[in-house]
Amino acid sequence: MKVILVSNSSNALPLFKEILKGLNLTNIIQLSSINEAKQKLRQEKYDYVIIQAPASDEFGTRGAKEIAISQNVGVILLVKSSIYDQVLYQVRESGVFVVAMPSTKQVLYQSINFMVIHQEKVKALENEIQKHKKKLQDEKIIMRAKLMLVEQYSWSEERAHKFIEKSAMDQSRTKLQIARELLEGNFREGGKN
Repeated sequence: MKVILVSNSSNALPLFKEILKGLNLTNIIQLSSINEAKQKLRQEKYDYVIIQAPASDEFGTRGAKEIAISQNVGVILLVKSSIYDQVLYQVRESGVFVVAMPSTKQVLYQSINFMVIHQEKVKALENEIQKHKKKLQDEKIIMRAKLMLVEQYSWSEERAHKFIEKSAMDQSRTKLQIARELLEGNFREGGKN
């Protein structure tokens, strides 16, 4: 897992390397600006971004929101405790985690761990959604092929279904493959194309 740390502090990288090591996040780079982070994210895939406000080019709130919304990464924004509530309100709908500073290593570790767990759950849900979308798309193709058979041959939906199912079994192929071939006009009964 790859991490971008946006910080102007020379002590930040060693501290975060120590904290992140416990979470198996050992591939970490430090940048000084939000724009550098955005550019790096366009060039390479990173999993997490930690921003220690203020960054060299902006405070960090706007950049953290933009990164969280436009990239599929977890974002933590570290801010002074005196403005924590205000910043939390500003980023509340973007998915940015906000941590009040100064803080202990344990609190930082727990906050980053929470973000990691949250991102893993989000990615698992996104994968599940993609699987369901694909299944629905496949079912639509099969339904269109059935409809075509019903219209062309005046078959019942059940007969069209059985035809596609039997053709798939006989040819050791999927119903989706048979349906696509039927729709494209490339279907040959009893053999593979």
